[in-house]
Amino acid sequence: DTHALDRILDTTSKNGIKVVVSVVKAPTWADPNGGIPADPAPFGKLMEFLARRYAGKVQAWEIWNEQNLAYETGGHVDVGRYVALLKAGYQGVKRGDPKAIVLFGGLTPTGVMDPSIAIDDVEYLRQAYAYKNGEIKQYFDHLATHPGGTLNPPDTLWPERPGPGPGWLDHPSFYFRRVEQLRQVMVENGDAAKQVWLTEFGWSTANQAPGYEYGNFISEQQQAQYLVRAFQIARTQWPWVGVMLVWNLNFSTITQPSDEKYPWSVVSADWSPRPAYRALQEMPK
Repeated sequence: DTHALDRILDTTSKNGIKVVVSVVKAPTWADPNGGIPADPAPFGKLMEFLARRYAGKVQAWEIWNEQNLAYETGGHVDVGRYVALLKAGYQGVKRGDPKAIVLFGGLTPTGVMDPSIAIDDVEYLRQAYAYKNGEIKQYFDHLATHPGGTLNPPDTLWPERPGPGPGWLDHPSFYFRRVEQLRQVMVENGDAAKQVWLTEFGWSTANQAPGYEYGNFISEQQQAQYLVRAFQIARTQWPWVGVMLVWNLNFSTITQPSDEKYPWSVVSADWSPRPAYRALQEMPK
């Protein structure tokens, strides 16, 4: 049923809003765990249908979400299965709307190396390029990534310029500038002509969500400063970055404080703007 999506994309199109759609989770008939389906052909047909239906209304399609995490792929990280999915998705999109952009699904930063939990995002990208002699290069237009700074300011990076602490210091995946290491893998594999899109990035603030305790060391004012500085870094130091999408606008209005998405919002639960909202609104564009 596409009625809800039809209404949303009609509205965004009429208002001149450019849209990136992330397509994730398999239906239960394809994979009971919601993971990447073993047979990518039906997914390719789905992407062709969606791209044709929303041609001109959706500018880019992101194929899957954080596929280097096991819980996003049905319980096990499998680079080869994702490459097959991306290939089918890319071909489907281009059949439906040749002008649409296809993104390599956003990798999430992690240093874990256990396929039952996660695979380090830089290593995952290396493996993707190595799989079947790098055939993946033919099947995405730009690379998406989801860098999070934990509690570290955007200019910092382990080990040469570590953050202030406490904790979340001793691995580059804890830093916004992790993006630079992904870019280096692209360059090493002859893919420098493609852009990196930050389809989720931000800083959490004080929260009640287990696993996101680093946000308790960031004030709302710091969140605002870090977001603006991140855009400045990309604009002045990273000519290879394309789109940057702040995570997130307003999950605070529809979730509880214990939800992991809540503290990243730039508006409060009552829709009043947080300092980050005003800072983003007022920064040079």
